[in-house]
Amino acid sequence: MSIAGKKIIGIIMVIVCIGSASLFADSLWRIADEIAQESSSLIPAMTEITYGETNGFGVQMTEEEAVILHGENRIGSLTVREFGEDDVFAVIGTFTEGLAFSPFAEGVEELEYEQTGESELVGGVRAVEYAFDLVIDEALITYGSFVESGNDIEIEGSVWIAADEGYAVKVELAYSRYDNYTGSLAITQETLFKYEDDQWLPLKTLTKGKQVFTRPDKTEKRIDFILTEAYAKFFEAESYAR
Repeated sequence: MSIAGKKIIGIIMVIVCIGSASLFADSLWRIADEIAQESSSLIPAMTEITYGETNGFGVQMTEEEAVILHGENRIGSLTVREFGEDDVFAVIGTFTEGLAFSPFAEGVEELEYEQTGESELVGGVRAVEYAFDLVIDEALITYGSFVESGNDIEIEGSVWIAADEGYAVKVELAYSRYDNYTGSLAITQETLFKYEDDQWLPLKTLTKGKQVFTRPDKTEKRIDFILTEAYAKFFEAESYAR
């Protein structure tokens, strides 16, 4: 009886430990989500962009710079002004307008996540990894617009959440999409975040991508590129939330 009792107690302890770990994993994600929602209307007034095309093997061949400025007009609508060469915005304008994306964004559908058991130091902060899969309307990630296109895309990636304070410090994601105008696009992204003065803010996004589209003469053109976006001077835009 005593041996059986020990076995039963051991089984109960295992179940309790597993349940506690699951609750901790879920609560840490929910804390990160709450922190993100509280800062969802904060917009960078300026996004500085460095864009370069590569040879497809990671060697950068060109480099150009651009700036995106955000503001609000008199009726409270978000405004976007772009400064840079047309060829730069012909590429980056298909997937960004100088705003960072995360799985905590508004409009995310069919979100699934789980703690992987991996951890690492990100900017000196001990963070635990969560893998995620989600579905979102492509217009919401491409342009950060409230107007949905009706075309869903799938995004997968990882979030690293500070183990002690519960805010996301890094997001990595990958997705691909296609339309008749811009052709096919496949990208991977890494965004670093900070949390200070009760504000959760993106610092920098690094995007590596490949775009294939058809020229007017019916020939195909492929562009491999690398893009860095650095965000600064945040303000609260009541007309916007991401």
